[in-house]
Amino acid sequence: MVYLFAVATVQAHDFWLEPEAYTSTPGEEIAIEWRIGQGFLGESLVFLPFNADQVAIWLGGEPTALSPRFAARPALSVALPDDGSAIVSTVTPKFDLQYDAWSEFQDFVEHEAIGVTLPAPAAGPVKEQYQRFAKTLLSSGNHRWQDERLGLRYEWVVQPESEHSLMATLYFDSEPASDHSVKVYVKQPAQPAKTIEPTFYRTNAQGQLLIRALRPGDQVLLNALHLVHEPDNEWSWQSYWASTTLQMPE
Repeated sequence: MVYLFAVATVQAHDFWLEPEAYTSTPGEEIAIEWRIGQGFLGESLVFLPFNADQVAIWLGGEPTALSPRFAARPALSVALPDDGSAIVSTVTPKFDLQYDAWSEFQDFVEHEAIGVTLPAPAAGPVKEQYQRFAKTLLSSGNHRWQDERLGLRYEWVVQPESEHSLMATLYFDSEPASDHSVKVYVKQPAQPAKTIEPTFYRTNAQGQLLIRALRPGDQVLLNALHLVHEPDNEWSWQSYWASTTLQMPE
């Protein structure tokens, strides 16, 4: 069985949850794609249980495990039972990835623009383990989405700052992830995904960044990558990926 989260190229690392709609009427099913690619442009993956340590819907701060059909596409489907908000999450296990040459690993780090200073080149293959933490923010009825910390190892928490701006806080191991280089994609209604370019930010000392100039109906995708070097580990590089998707109220 092929692990569909294994990445063929360094240009296709991002993973996110993409619902068919961010708002619904109570009881209405919302299909949610597992996507891997770049900036709202990516492949839709089927649900395979060994590709997820956790798939859950969070209502009022309490998680309920989801049990998607094997090989379902879209991967997830949820119904919000009441007027209110919900968070849907996916946490993957750790996957192994090997680069045949140091230059390939260096290209990946440079492509992601995370501002990491690499040590001297290593001889032989470079071994990496990576894990993903994805959230999407949904609402039903007349409510707006609300985000909160779920206790994921690497996690965004997003709050409205104004009608046209968001304050996003990034956490790693329950602490604010300061000075992390992150990418934000904004998709306007009906905008082709292939035309979307990322905006790069660095989180401040409190792990925060302010996203301005948003419009009603904009879809927002936040992506972050944290790379940890563990030279005594067989898999000497550990990477953690956090994403959140949401839509600005219309």
